[in-house]
Amino acid sequence: MLCPEVWNFKAPESDFKIEKSSSPFDSCSKTINNFYFNHLVSLTVPDALNIPKALSNILIEDCDYYKVCKLDVSEFINATFINSFVKSGTLTLLSINTRIDCDNCLVITPSKKLILSLTKESYQASGLEGTVSHFCTNTKYKYNDATSPSSTDTGAIEFRSHRLSGDNPLPINFSCNQHLLRTPANASAQT
Repeated sequence: MLCPEVWNFKAPESDFKIEKSSSPFDSCSKTINNFYFNHLVSLTVPDALNIPKALSNILIEDCDYYKVCKLDVSEFINATFINSFVKSGTLTLLSINTRIDCDNCLVITPSKKLILSLTKESYQASGLEGTVSHFCTNTKYKYNDATSPSSTDTGAIEFRSHRLSGDNPLPINFSCNQHLLRTPANASAQT
């Protein structure tokens, strides 16, 4: 016979909101833009036989995102990359096929921040400075390079990059926007 605790799992936390407005896409966009590690959104349209045309156009619209496979995290914390792409705001990037509470995750936000969410083992091996994540305090560490006091010191950045790329590479798959393919000089010349 099974012990009652084996099957007695707590329900996962969820957030359920009902919003009514004349322009629901504005509030949805603001909410989604504040959660950088999210890359999947479920949308329910109750009492509708067909998807509204405006929503359909948004969903089927072609976008300029690319998938980059097995790129080492150390590539993102060298001084040249940070100055060229992160601090200039020309790149938005998100790790995919990862779970924020179990895997190494990385995001570069449109607000010029590089955020690494690493497992405890990866964090300790990397030599990075960071804070414990609020998701799972025993196993996750969060490192935010844009707000770190030593993030502008080129020597410190090169040391972190070398230490992270040493014996334990962290290859992760990413989804990134089109700006990765352009240099900041080319991007400003095109506008």
